Amino acid sequence: MTKEITPRRWLLIFLTSIILGILLYPLAVKFVFRVPFSELLSVSWTLLENLGSPYLKLKAYVAFFVLICPFLLCTIAWLAHKNVKLEDYGDAAFANLDDKKTWEKMDINQEKGLMLGCLIKKSAFSNKEERTYIRATKPLACLVVAPPGTGKTASIALPNLYSIPNSVFVLDIKGELYEKSAGYRAKNFDNKIMLFSPFSDENTMFFNPFDESVIKGFNFSQMKKLADQIAGTIFVG
Repeated sequence: MTKEITPRRWLLIFLTSIILGILLYPLAVKFVFRVPFSELLSVSWTLLENLGSPYLKLKAYVAFFVLICPFLLCTIAWLAHKNVKLEDYGDAAFANLDDKKTWEKMDINQEKGLMLGCLIKKSAFSNKEERTYIRATKPLACLVVAPPGTGKTASIALPNLYSIPNSVFVLDIKGELYEKSAGYRAKNFDNKIMLFSPFSDENTMFFNPFDESVIKGFNFSQMKKLADQIAGTIFVG
């Protein structure tokens, strides 16, 4: 992986250096020759016309050096620049989400997929907010760590449950996600919602550990071991 400056950026750098030199040149003439502002442009032009004249004082070349100095520095930087090889995993930088290539490179989009966050921009002329959702186009392992009450449910869990039509397995200890999203997913995504809550009257998901499909092929010792494990889970002592 390499970090390089594009030709377009180099051109912009050189144009900027030329403009900077033109702006600094009259100031250098003013400083070197103590010329009044009213005569500054005419004196600056006269010096340029007499460039190379044997009668031109040495200090005039100081002003010329200021004129070409930004361009020279850019030229030296261009000649000395080499594409820097980054480490195996690249380097970290803020993404430019105004560039479509950035979205493609990072495998993210705005329309569908796992919602990772939301970019909020406020208009400079009003209080309106422009929201850009950031979603992953490929299955990713995403870990969200934050203290209680900081909005993990409202900003990450529920928005994904409201927008992802895929099958979802949710570890919902409080039951809050089931309560707020089950009906919506069943209605809008035609999902079959199943709740595994053994100690609740609302439980709709059952599993029989002794079903024929489970114990098929078990010998007596394996069946006894399974029965002991289940009994040990249900009964204390």
